[in-house]
Amino acid sequence: MNVILFGENKCTEYFVKILKDEGHEITLVNSNYDLCRKIADKYEIPAICESDINEFVFKNANAHKADLVISLYENDADNLVVCEISKKTFHVKSTYAVVNNPDNIDVFYSLGIDKCISTPTILKQMINQDSIAYGIDKYFNAKSKNYFVREFQVTNKSECKNKKLWELNLPECCNVVSVFRNNEIIIPQGSTQFILGDKVLVTVSAQVINQVQKMFTDKDMQAIIV
Repeated sequence: MNVILFGENKCTEYFVKILKDEGHEITLVNSNYDLCRKIADKYEIPAICESDINEFVFKNANAHKADLVISLYENDADNLVVCEISKKTFHVKSTYAVVNNPDNIDVFYSLGIDKCISTPTILKQMINQDSIAYGIDKYFNAKSKNYFVREFQVTNKSECKNKKLWELNLPECCNVVSVFRNNEIIIPQGSTQFILGDKVLVTVSAQVINQVQKMFTDKDMQAIIV
C-alpha cells in the first residue's frame, strides 16, 4: 500500500517503522529537516521537508497514487486540512487523522475522514471495558464461586470466527457481555458477528468453561480477572 505520512509527532518515526515492517511504501512530509533526513536515510524512503500544507506538496508526494494518507499534526485544523485535500482534490481512498480534542471527532467523521486517532477516547474506552469487567466480577464473587469472568481473543482457529452469536449454541450458564474491537466496545446482540482479533468478555460457569473456551479460542484461556 502507498502511504503518505504528514506532520510532526513524537511517534512519527515509530509509525514509519511499523508501516515499513509491514511492507508498505511510505512518503514522509515533515517540516523538521534533520528528522526528515534521519528517517529517509534510516528507512530508505522519500521525505519532503515542508511546513506548508498546499497542493504543491501533495503533488510532490505523488498523492494521486496514494492509498492512504495519515496526518499526525498537533493541531486538529491542520490534520483536517490534510485529509480534506487528500479526499477532495487527490481522491485518496483512506484518510486517518490524529484528533487531539475528542470534541472534534464527530466533525471529522461528518466531513468524510475515515479514521480518527484520539488517545483520550481510546483510554476512556479501555477504562470503561475494565469497569464492566470489574463490576461483573465483583457481583459474581459476592453471589457465587462457581462463575468466572473471562476474556477470549478470536483467532483463525476459533470456532466462533465469522459466526453470529445466535449460531454458537452457547450453554445457558454462559453469557457474552461485550466485544472489544478496534478500540470500541460492542454490546452484543444475537446478530453480532465475531471476527478475527475480537476480544470477547464472557461470564461462564465452572462446569462449561472448557466447552466455551474451545468456541472462542484455540489457545489457553486468558483471564482478565482471577
